[in-house]
Amino acid sequence: LPEELHHIVKENTAFRSEAKQRELQHRIDALRTVSLFAELSDEERQTVAEHMVYAPFVNGGLLTRQGAIAHWLYIIISGKAEVIKELPHGGTQSLAMLEAGDVFGEMGLLTGEPRTATVVARSDVECYRLDKSGFEEILQNRPAIAEAMSQVLVKRMQQNEETQRHQNKSNGSDSATVAQAIFSKIRTFFNLK
Repeated sequence: LPEELHHIVKENTAFRSEAKQRELQHRIDALRTVSLFAELSDEERQTVAEHMVYAPFVNGGLLTRQGAIAHWLYIIISGKAEVIKELPHGGTQSLAMLEAGDVFGEMGLLTGEPRTATVVARSDVECYRLDKSGFEEILQNRPAIAEAMSQVLVKRMQQNEETQRHQNKSNGSDSATVAQAIFSKIRTFFNLK
């Protein structure tokens, strides 16, 4: 190879490596903002980040549909998305507006349960997506994380119930019982001892 071409090839390799490292750091930083992953060590966070996939959506796009089976979660890194509950007797109810740093789909990732709401992009949205296989290794190595995560999921469910209660005047759930049920589902879904 001519020296000039050899130099360009080396620079491109270095550039790609640096760009890949920068992107990995963005994913790690995104994980740090998510309470669900608060119990992870820096090494575990890096392992999870390596499994995350960039997932963009256009304004009006469907990020997930209520009732769908999907074993992954999304971390929003830019844009806005609306969480909409389809009601049993027709119609819909807006539960929340999600923005950068918000997460959705954690129940699907951790328990395998169908989506409990539809999420629609209300602007162009950029996300990172994490699937079950990208998280399984962490839970298998440190199953105690599952219990802490079940507490985070209960808080999310209670927030959603509170929103619905204001409109429907329904009764709340006992959080300790719900947390135990979620923890049990996580253990079953990931075959934890």
